Amino acid sequence: MQNNKFDEQILLKVKDFAKNLGFDLFGITLPQLKKEDYEYLKEFINKKKYANMHWFENYKEIRLHPSKILENCKSVIILGYFYKDQQYEDIIKKSKIKISRYAIGKDYHKILKKKLKKIEEYLKQICKNIQTRITVDSAPVPEKLLAKNAGIGWQGKNTNIIHPEFGSYFFISCIFTDYEIPSNWKQENITDHCKGCMLCIKHCPTGALEPYRLNVEKCISYWTIESKMPVPEEIIRISKGWVFGCDICQEVCPYNRRKIALYKQTNEPDFYLRLEIKKILNQLPEEKDWDNLKNSPLKRVSYYIFKENYKNTLNCEYSHV
Repeated sequence: MQNNKFDEQILLKVKDFAKNLGFDLFGITLPQLKKEDYEYLKEFINKKKYANMHWFENYKEIRLHPSKILENCKSVIILGYFYKDQQYEDIIKKSKIKISRYAIGKDYHKILKKKLKKIEEYLKQICKNIQTRITVDSAPVPEKLLAKNAGIGWQGKNTNIIHPEFGSYFFISCIFTDYEIPSNWKQENITDHCKGCMLCIKHCPTGALEPYRLNVEKCISYWTIESKMPVPEEIIRISKGWVFGCDICQEVCPYNRRKIALYKQTNEPDFYLRLEIKKILNQLPEEKDWDNLKNSPLKRVSYYIFKENYKNTLNCEYSHV
């Protein structure tokens, strides 16, 4: 290896190594945004469309110029890890209380970072003096936009990255490197398959979606995770039981209903439905049980907020319609 460049054989080895760790999707792209994505993200930040997620404005330059996250960054390896647990699929159909599929297991940040560190170590064995930086929804970089550029999927009208076979129930991870992509590595973008479909927009109960755009202040996921305040009654009345996150726009997506995506099971046991979460679906936990709920995405919200949202959801006669 010379001049800090990958070759195709190295990338194929890394792809196989990642596959053996359970990653389902692999792509590579430049650490920069396309003009239209740059302009949209810049406007989103400048016009403060992020509601009270004020942290979104932090490190604005890195969000707009992701190469700045690593000195002399030249490329990004993008990985997708499927997380849907089939056991939960049968339960969620009947449950009055609903928790987003990504949050029913252990904290994905920690699980996937361990796997990424193994890939990082492998890269350092086969690439001379390579420098890397790993991210799992844990740094101010536009991972979904980079995943789109890497050919992981297209960005759907619900703003999620959608793969034509696996759908959208996968986590996105990144490995930023100072190695260049080989000129013969042509990862074609997956074209937009949404076409005339409007199911996600039609079924969003709060009207948070318009094609390829999300109104954060109307989103159930925002209110139940990010707002840090009890969900307003007008949102709870139409939330259909979602007390942490919301998967409605993914549930109705035809690409999550195709045979492979519909029956595919995550290969990571730590993403399976936890017994503690299964109990929560049936009964509000006591505060001591909440405090003992270790390594769970649910701990992003306080017990007080979760309790209020849970009780108000059960008490609302329209919440499950």
